[in-house]
Amino acid sequence: MSNKPVIEIRGLSKRYTLGASGANSWSFKNLLGRGERLPTGSPGKPDTVENAQDLWALKDINLDIYEGERIGIVGRNGAGKSTLLKILSRVIYPTEGEAVIRGRVTSLLEVGTGFNSNATGRQNIYLNASLHGLTHAEIDARIDEIIEFSEIKRFINTPIKHYSSGMRARLAFSVAAHLDPDILMLDEVLSVGDMAFQQKCLVRMKEVTKAGRTLIFVSHSMDSVQRFCDRCVWIDSGRIRASGYVSDVTEKYISATMNLQSSYVAHNSEGVHEDSKPESELASEPDKSFGNATESQVNQGQTQSAVTSQEPESNKPDGDLEFQSGQATLRSAFIIDKCKKKIVCTAINQVVGVAIQFKIGQRGIYVPSIALHSPYGELIFWSVPSKLELDDYRKNPGLYEAIAWIPENFLNVGTYEVSISLVDPSKSPFERFFYIEKALQLQAMESKATEKSSRGIFPRDFPGSLRPALDWDIHPREWESSK
Repeated sequence: MSNKPVIEIRGLSKRYTLGASGANSWSFKNLLGRGERLPTGSPGKPDTVENAQDLWALKDINLDIYEGERIGIVGRNGAGKSTLLKILSRVIYPTEGEAVIRGRVTSLLEVGTGFNSNATGRQNIYLNASLHGLTHAEIDARIDEIIEFSEIKRFINTPIKHYSSGMRARLAFSVAAHLDPDILMLDEVLSVGDMAFQQKCLVRMKEVTKAGRTLIFVSHSMDSVQRFCDRCVWIDSGRIRASGYVSDVTEKYISATMNLQSSYVAHNSEGVHEDSKPESELASEPDKSFGNATESQVNQGQTQSAVTSQEPESNKPDGDLEFQSGQATLRSAFIIDKCKKKIVCTAINQVVGVAIQFKIGQRGIYVPSIALHSPYGELIFWSVPSKLELDDYRKNPGLYEAIAWIPENFLNVGTYEVSISLVDPSKSPFERFFYIEKALQLQAMESKATEKSSRGIFPRDFPGSLRPALDWDIHPREWESSK
């Protein structure tokens, strides 16, 4: 692999001019209606436009992409993702800056781009491939493989205006994937097609990148980016807002766009934020880990909090705290990863923790619990520590932390919510010290396609609230003949 980037982008910007239609604006229809002549100068530009303003679809983009990389580009609609791909594909030209491309580029920007609706599928293969620089002889050598991959051999001599969108997508991807490009650019092309064909596309994409070719993949699906890409770029309002590891960038993007609350910091009964206390006062209070079913993972130290991220917490209004007694009060709760770092999203093949930090005012029985709610809003389970002796939950006054660990390959893809509480089950009825319904949110995303997970070989999302990885035993067996 060469150390020189296959794509070097420096100061790349693209400007469009927006203008409100008015008396001075023109169109072919309006000019003919007024009996006027078409203006001279650049086509499409009015002599004067009222309220004209510039829109920078891209502004000062700087990016290096190396051979063999699989780059995912994410962002909201209108952020500039497709504009960037169109510039790199030489469909449009930048207003400022430059992009140096080393190698042959094949792009699939829209399903059916470069197709003639009146031509047959076979004719469009020759047309589309020739537009990418292949000779007739080169296309002859590959056309059987392209047709076989597309799985529409029966209709290959039918005009594509009679094709469904899925058939067009099959043909378009089949052509693009068999041109042997140095750089393959895809813009939301895997959103159509059935499960089996998507699996073939994924396998083909792996083959392309394994051969040292570069993939640039634009998608709104964070799961697809997580599965296929090894680097991610987030474009926001025409600028690069983040670039780096897929998990880091997608988490920032999800946090900013979905407004998930993965942190809860409560106020005390006097309305004073706990973290506003002087450090000396907090330091003088004992900080103890709470024993539960995962205490071997929790009890890493008696004086250090599990949460290591320095990101600002999200405060919820006091009204969300349905119960809060003076005997024990909630201080904070967080979603954390196995390294005890605050997170907003996680891959489904990673362990994830719910950390609850609370203060006990007097000696008594205290049992923490969590409830997990599915992306559909239904209650999946309640969980409490598994120790059986009552004395295991008898605690002295002080600060405590309890962590419940949700195992890997257990969740499905989607947004989950977590309720938290602290109770004394020795009393009848239970005494509840605090309870916050759906206090935390977590986005579970697909794991990488190269990593083992409960998805197996299936390319599409699974239905259901959970996707547990069960132990399967598949082996041949000789059946006894019936008597």
